[in-house]
Amino acid sequence: MRSLLLGFICSFFLIACSSNELNSNPESINTEEKLKNELVQLFKEKRYDEIMDKVVKQETELQENFFNIVLAYKELEKVEGVKLSSWHISTFKSIKTNFEKVTNPPEEIAEEIDRTKKLTEQKYTTLLLEEEPTKTNVNISNLPLPSIGMTAEEVIYSQWGKPIDINRTTTATQVSEQWVYPNYKYLYFEDGILVTIQD
Repeated sequence: MRSLLLGFICSFFLIACSSNELNSNPESINTEEKLKNELVQLFKEKRYDEIMDKVVKQETELQENFFNIVLAYKELEKVEGVKLSSWHISTFKSIKTNFEKVTNPPEEIAEEIDRTKKLTEQKYTTLLLEEEPTKTNVNISNLPLPSIGMTAEEVIYSQWGKPIDINRTTTATQVSEQWVYPNYKYLYFEDGILVTIQD
């Protein structure tokens, strides 16, 4: 009986020790989770320099992902509101490359990152086509067709491109636009979002 009790106590002690080892691991996971939450919040607030300070060493996958995300978004800030031209091809190529290095963005911002990545690729493709439409390997069919829910900017970088005319109606509650394309094609926007396609 005594040996059975001693065996039970030893087993309990071993389980308790191994449990303590497991509990030390969640602490590092908890630290990584806290860092992720902090970085996500900083990203949402567009505080890219503060993110860079925290991830510059790129010691973990999370830090490496945020490093590349921030590099891309800082480059995008430089061309925001600027009329794009062939001078920007290398900038968009760099942004595209940084997005390609992001392997596992946090789910809280994954949709935003994916949307921005796609728009960047569309802008890059459009710039290449405008630069040398016959010499480039880029095909306009690689661009998406306009689809309901796209923003005006996304439509510009779609297969339809820029409209030949825009008819705008402003009311007290919204701004509606009709974009006119050749061959009697029309797109209708409400507050900057595509709601109707007529082709």
